Amino acid sequence: RHWRAESGTYRDWDVAGECLNDADCLDGFYFAEFETDGDRQGRLVAALEDPRRFGLPRPPTLARDDPRYVPDQYWDGSYWPREMAY
Repeated sequence: RHWRAESGTYRDWDVAGECLNDADCLDGFYFAEFETDGDRQGRLVAALEDPRRFGLPRPPTLARDDPRYVPDQYWDGSYWPREMAY
């Protein structure tokens, strides 16, 4: 239920709003390890490799094409150290 076909990614669940979060963030890629649908796997890899979105030496926390992306910030920006451990 977290898959978003329009972006080719998974989205986080917003507990407070009881809906899917509207942002593409790195957390959505955790599902890739368990995805068995080849099309979805390909779309996840494409999103992760796209330099307009996540394809940087250190993938950003929030997709670069999101208007809320701030390159020099920790939370909505350039990277989140936890993801770098993977």
